[in-house]
Amino acid sequence: MDTNHNRIKVSDLEKNESGKILTTNTNGELEFTNINTIKVDGYNALDYNQEGKVLDARQGKVLKDLIDNSKDTLKTYFDTLYLDISNNQNVSGIKTFLAGKLGLRNTANTFTSFFSNTNTASRTYAFQDKSGTVADLTDLAGKMNVPSGAINKIPKFSTTSTIGNSRITDDGTNLGIDNQWPILSDFSFGALKNRRIDIENSESLIEGRSLILAAGKASNASFSSTNFVKTSDPTLAWSCMDIHKNGDIYACVYNGDIYKKTAGSSNFIPLGQVARTWFSIKCMQNGDVYACVSYGDIYKQTAGTGDFMPLGQSFRNWTSISQDLNGDIYAVCAAIPNAIYKQTAGIGNFVLLQGFGFIIISLDFASNGDGYLTGLGTDIYKKAYGASSFGATNQGAKNWFSVKCAPNGDVYAGVSLDGNFGGGKGDVYKKTAGTNDFIPLGQTTRSWRSLACNSLGDIYAATFEGIFHLNLSQTGAPNLNGGALKLIGGTGKGSGTSEVQFFTGQKTVSGADMQTETLRAHIDENGYMIWANMPTYADNVAAIAGGLPLGCEYKTATGDRKIVY
Repeated sequence: MDTNHNRIKVSDLEKNESGKILTTNTNGELEFTNINTIKVDGYNALDYNQEGKVLDARQGKVLKDLIDNSKDTLKTYFDTLYLDISNNQNVSGIKTFLAGKLGLRNTANTFTSFFSNTNTASRTYAFQDKSGTVADLTDLAGKMNVPSGAINKIPKFSTTSTIGNSRITDDGTNLGIDNQWPILSDFSFGALKNRRIDIENSESLIEGRSLILAAGKASNASFSSTNFVKTSDPTLAWSCMDIHKNGDIYACVYNGDIYKKTAGSSNFIPLGQVARTWFSIKCMQNGDVYACVSYGDIYKQTAGTGDFMPLGQSFRNWTSISQDLNGDIYAVCAAIPNAIYKQTAGIGNFVLLQGFGFIIISLDFASNGDGYLTGLGTDIYKKAYGASSFGATNQGAKNWFSVKCAPNGDVYAGVSLDGNFGGGKGDVYKKTAGTNDFIPLGQTTRSWRSLACNSLGDIYAATFEGIFHLNLSQTGAPNLNGGALKLIGGTGKGSGTSEVQFFTGQKTVSGADMQTETLRAHIDENGYMIWANMPTYADNVAAIAGGLPLGCEYKTATGDRKIVY
């Protein structure tokens, strides 16, 4: 190629040389230059702060990187402008995410408004409970009444939109109407005026409605044959209980007294025994009652009467006592040596019978002679009648705390929750007819410390939460009384009167005339039954002719009392 820069020959342009480009050099002279030797200025072609220059195609890589790196930033930016209401999103300030509905959140988590003023259409908004407080500064508060009532007063609507106090008081135990003083009975009226309870008058075509006052009836029905129900007995630290063959129920309070509920009565009466850590009590076949003291002696009440007297046994952690079919008495020691002791035929001292390598708690014998023993945190153990020792029944390691054999052969076992003896679900388990495994009865979780059984097969449980009863006898106890219906005239003072009065309506002639309430008789404060107007007839024939029904009383002119026959 000619290097004369003053001119370029046509022949030079016609030469087939690849990779050349016509450029000017630094002197302004034209020349052919290899394309690979051309240098692009080192600058960012996408910089919008400088004038545009020649764009090298390789700057497209810079553009691609910029776009890729900006995707997340742009998404966040546009998500902030246009909230996606399907997800929880943190924003700064106020953003409209539904027509007429504003969501606010600031650094203090306070709110000034929820709804825009242009929200005129009917809408329903759900305020989620987040355990906080919503301060309402709208006119909504003016449409709501914040109750301001009296303690124990039943509220009522004073108007269609406000709540006030009614005349009824519920103190949690008793109910009253217009009472000025503490309510002392189940239901009581205040003494502001005389009161009357009745059924409202019927319409002119309907007979008057009857009012029945009925006392409670005894029943053959069992209202709960699957669950233990708490009795009305006081809630004390009941540690153990048993039932005497005469029906008396004995129950002990840990670090307290021994109580007795005489058969047929409803209340436990303290026997005035010295407060001890009573742990087990057992009514024997001959009527004697034995009671064990934890880390103490064994005590005996002869024939179920008098005080419990010490037997002078070695002080041990006695936790259970029972009797087998032969009349031998067994006591359990739940500490070293963890053993069963035996008193032959109920005479003499308790002698070591069998030791165990774990804590044993409760013992009882079934009607077939089998013995059952509970191990704390281990198993239930059984000794068949005539066998010499107890063996595991593989019921699982639980805090087996009590065991009781029912007359029908069923065996019940209670599990404790006492912290001293580990955890686990406290329940009562049942072994039906002395066969198969112990099955949980699904009772409320508690420490089932002691179980007892009456002659009907009902099961009782002593716990620190009270005494519980499992009613299994449908027919129940015999010769139960019905509840008494008592009509009591208010007592006066001194020589004042006290009466029970009886009224009925006075019959009139056939028609629509209203009858009037008429006093028929009353019983006065001396107990005298006084008839307001006993009919007078000469004899039975005259009484029948006068319209008296059979069985009705009347008197003669001389005051002789007669009955129509």
